Amino acid sequence: VDQTSNIAAGEWYVVGDDPDPGDGVPLDAFDTAFDSPSELMIGTIVIDEAGWPKGRYGIAVRAQDSSGNWGDITVVTLRVKW
Repeated sequence: VDQTSNIAAGEWYVVGDDPDPGDGVPLDAFDTAFDSPSELMIGTIVIDEAGWPKGRYGIAVRAQDSSGNWGDITVVTLRVKW
């Protein structure tokens, strides 16, 4: 991502189910508009027992700039306990 270009989109996915860039679950701009080079993004992960068995999951997040470039992936760990 070009740090002088505005962020245009963001997405997340579960590590191991890596989709092509642009095919992840979309994220929203926290302030409702992708309009700056740095954005806080939010998303919802719906967790149910059938689709998310107990365990740890890597959640990957990436952003796209207004020129169409995808940035590096950041991974956080989500722990599901039932």
